[in-house]
Amino acid sequence: FSAAGADTKGESRLSFARVKGHAENLLLATEFPKKLIFRPGYIHPTTDRGKNGFFKKLMAPVGASILGMFPNSGVRDHELGQAMVLAALKESLSLRTYENRDIRALVH
Repeated sequence: FSAAGADTKGESRLSFARVKGHAENLLLATEFPKKLIFRPGYIHPTTDRGKNGFFKKLMAPVGASILGMFPNSGVRDHELGQAMVLAALKESLSLRTYENRDIRALVH
């Protein structure tokens, strides 16, 4: 599980991008026969998460609007979960990196 914007070359100015890229490189160096890397952007929650703070309550409709206007900016939580299971069960490739667009394509 990585993130959109991961930098496997370690050249990004953004710390998270370098860290996620380094983690991907470590995974790729293992001897696991099948490696699936998921790089979601914004993950939109679709079910109630219990007690939410003001920011989370504010972000739910904003996040839904952003996904509506810019679908490649993220995925819904259930799409990510379904895509991870489907990719593990159905993909014959030994290595595959899934961006937001690929994650949605797997489940739709």
